[in-house]
Amino acid sequence: MATRELQAAGTGTKVVVLTTFDADANVQEALAAGASGLLLKDAPAGQLVSAIRGGRSCR
Repeated sequence: MATRELQAAGTGTKVVVLTTFDADANVQEALAAGASGLLLKDAPAGQLVSAIRGGRSCR
């Protein structure tokens, strides 16, 4: 997963995962890999903008 690679490289990059999968296992995997948050692809545009600007937890 690219998220793990970015975190391992120590880039300080914030990752917000955009996905169609909302299963708990997928969410846990993304967060364990170092994602700052996760949004479903059908999330309102405002949530997406906020997540990108803030790199905050969004689930």
